[in-house]
Amino acid sequence: MQSLWMLFAAFSFSLMGVGVKLASEFYTTGEIVFYRSVIGVAIMWALMASTGVSVRTPHMLTHIKRSVFGVTALLLWFTSITLLPLATAMTLNYMSPVWIALILGASARWPALRATRTRS
Repeated sequence: MQSLWMLFAAFSFSLMGVGVKLASEFYTTGEIVFYRSVIGVAIMWALMASTGVSVRTPHMLTHIKRSVFGVTALLLWFTSITLLPLATAMTLNYMSPVWIALILGASARWPALRATRTRS
């Protein structure tokens, strides 16, 4: 059953990509991100209000940082969908684990390379 949820999630992200590509003809990337976020906040607020869960948190700064990074990532992803062919943008998005591994590997190797250059 969990495999079906993964397929449903991948299908939903694909539909969102198509929706962003179609909407980009009429709206800017910032507007698309704004409307997507407003809908998400409205749904979460309604669910929290119906269950009586409070919005207050002792980790407000952490939530703000995460939100800034999340909105930036979403803006960049939607921009890539807008500017690139949809298949290319989705392929680059699904390659994110590869990019992260390459960046972490390069950053781990960087101090060692720098140290060898200063010695010689």
